[in-house]
Amino acid sequence: MQEDEKNHFSAATDTILYEFYVDDMLKSVNSLEEAVQLSQDLIEVLSTAGLTLRKWSSNSRELLDHIPPYLRDERSCLDLELSNPTVKTLGIKWEPRSDIFRFTVPQWNPATEITKRIILSDFAKLFDPLGLVGPSLVPSKVFLQDLRRTKCSWNDILPEELQVL
Repeated sequence: MQEDEKNHFSAATDTILYEFYVDDMLKSVNSLEEAVQLSQDLIEVLSTAGLTLRKWSSNSRELLDHIPPYLRDERSCLDLELSNPTVKTLGIKWEPRSDIFRFTVPQWNPATEITKRIILSDFAKLFDPLGLVGPSLVPSKVFLQDLRRTKCSWNDILPEELQVL
């Protein structure tokens, strides 16, 4: 990013540097004016690099009115008052109308003989890059530490004291 863009579009460049996760961005601002300005700045700055932000979504109809229709998420085009569209990004489901985040608990492998491979495979289904459900994952992380200390191999059946699920 060029220095003049950093100075002229400081909020946009900070958002690009710190609010993106791969190709998704989640951002909350305090006012409609701030959201409109930021969205315009982001579109302009990224277009200088040949990048186009698509699938814009918001719980503000007024903000979406400032986003060109071809850049909006088609679910955002639904009437926010009549339906409850869900936007999924970064493993999180967001309902714009109610402004509620939802997390889906993954289906665990129902194997009768639990191995280290099964545990790690199931644990990998927990995706929380924003850390919103992090505190509820602490017992699972402690369990993984206990599992590592057993030094069992990938396909060994876990010791009975670790098979309590």
